[in-house]
Amino acid sequence: MTHAVVLIEAERSAMRTLGGELAAVDGVAEAYSVTGEWDFVAIVRVREHEQLASVVTNTIGQLPGCRARRRWSPSKRSPGTTSKRCSRSVVDR
Repeated sequence: MTHAVVLIEAERSAMRTLGGELAAVDGVAEAYSVTGEWDFVAIVRVREHEQLASVVTNTIGQLPGCRARRRWSPSKRSPGTTSKRCSRSVVDR
């Protein structure tokens, strides 16, 4: 199982509907409306790492009102630790 945290900037007109649309996406385990620089946070969980790009770019990125996304996903465990390093991808529309 692979997971990622996706931060989403939304167009103002999509603020009321985008949260429900995110939650309905196959692969999105959790979706939150937040305040600050980003408008929504989606927790994506997929079986294979290769599926992340498809969910983030082809599905979330194509939702009406989704302007920009930033994804953090674990890449691999650091030797001698129990924590994972994270890789970051920025995808702007």
